[in-house]
Amino acid sequence: MSLKTSLYSYLSTYAGLVALVGTRIYPVGDVPQSPTVPYCVYSRPSSDRVYSHQGYSHLSEDDIQINYYDTTTAKVEAIEAQVIAAIEAWPAANSSVQMALITNIAGDLYDPQTDLQFSELEVSLFHSLDN
Repeated sequence: MSLKTSLYSYLSTYAGLVALVGTRIYPVGDVPQSPTVPYCVYSRPSSDRVYSHQGYSHLSEDDIQINYYDTTTAKVEAIEAQVIAAIEAWPAANSSVQMALITNIAGDLYDPQTDLQFSELEVSLFHSLDN
């Protein structure tokens, strides 16, 4: 299973997140023109293969960015708590995910085009999923 498919499959079944956004979790290029709020958008800005002295380790390190949107800061913070909980639990839920490190949280952001509050979470993911 590819990284993007695995991420969607995992997040769209994580109970706490589903309770807030349903399955409105989109890869960056597939966001509807006028999405129903709240929703999440994810992307993979970079990907690197991990090598050891013996060569390719069959692990990859990917940076993942997840943005989550809603009408108020309080609602965005509630989504953020569930996204963080999901990402931190992912290695225990999937043996192909060795480590998920939250490297940055940029909160209290505003998108004037959509008139929505949002935050973004950056994750460094070590895994053996297909890219």
